[in-house]
Amino acid sequence: MARPGISSILFPKPSIKNYAIVVSGVGATKDFSVLLTEHISDRHFQSNDQYFPLYYYDERPKQSLSLFDEGGDSEYIRRDGISDFILERAKKQYGKNVVKEDIFYYVYGFLHSPEYREKFAKG
Repeated sequence: MARPGISSILFPKPSIKNYAIVVSGVGATKDFSVLLTEHISDRHFQSNDQYFPLYYYDERPKQSLSLFDEGGDSEYIRRDGISDFILERAKKQYGKNVVKEDIFYYVYGFLHSPEYREKFAKG
């Protein structure tokens, strides 16, 4: 099953690289699982999955190119999936060198921790 709505926001073109953390969704009949991907999967691959992207993209209204404009991926505006608020909190906690990608990969690793999985397991 294709998911064109989310696909156009997270992965608008093959040339635009992005990553998303995919977790089992609400009503999942399988145990919790987490996956890092650079592609949209079938909706039931992770059992009603939910996506948390590193970036998402807004389509910029297309304008007529002038003689000196270059084409390419510029019709998309990249937005961060990690908020500035969370970044500032992380910098206060862990130091000024923290970047949004650090937070993204930390969350991915944390979702794999046995303590997290045990505490939030279905009961």
